[in-house]
Amino acid sequence: MIRPFKWAARLPWVYRQTLGILLILAVAFTLAMGCYALYAVVTGAFPVEHRPVPMYEVLSFVLAIAAIGIAAFGLGAYKLLSASIHAKVKAEADKSLWLAVVIQTVDSGFLYWNLYEMSAGQPLPVRRRFLAQAIQETHKAHDYIRANLSVKDLPVLRQSIMVRNNWAYFIYEKDRKLDKASPDERAIALACIEYLEKYKTDFPEMTPNIIDTIEKVAGHFRPATS
Repeated sequence: MIRPFKWAARLPWVYRQTLGILLILAVAFTLAMGCYALYAVVTGAFPVEHRPVPMYEVLSFVLAIAAIGIAAFGLGAYKLLSASIHAKVKAEADKSLWLAVVIQTVDSGFLYWNLYEMSAGQPLPVRRRFLAQAIQETHKAHDYIRANLSVKDLPVLRQSIMVRNNWAYFIYEKDRKLDKASPDERAIALACIEYLEKYKTDFPEMTPNIIDTIEKVAGHFRPATS
């Protein structure tokens, strides 16, 4: 069973707003016609063939319809503009929120990386846990960007480059010092440096680290895949 007006929710946003304005105008016109008919009955204007309609009555009716129409159109335009502004503000707020989540997740991955580096000399399971968590957090940041943001925005592109740089380097470190990386992990690391090669000069402050990552990951994994 289809609930009343549930079909309208499936219309595009602009069509829904336009439909709302048209409904408001239709209601306003109907009310105006009803009021005029009531006025005519009370004042004896009907049937109209019994007497000529004075010009002031016609003019008053036209002006009343125009006033109601202008008011209804103004209300509809305000509703449309208000909804448009609300949608834009919400979109910008959502984008800022997701960017903040990505930055926090990247920082969390880097924190675990620092803990991994500080754990030199600790039992191997401890080091594995820290590096695995660094990789997992970086993977999450990558997924957040893909699902919720666009790299057309420079702040998002910067985080996307940082995510791939860290992700590739963490996998390289795992394969070099802890455990052999899986084929999927090696493929991820190589895909990351291919991405980095396209953007390595876009943010000069990051270029030295990016080039270092590209050289190390490519030198470590590419010969093994040939």
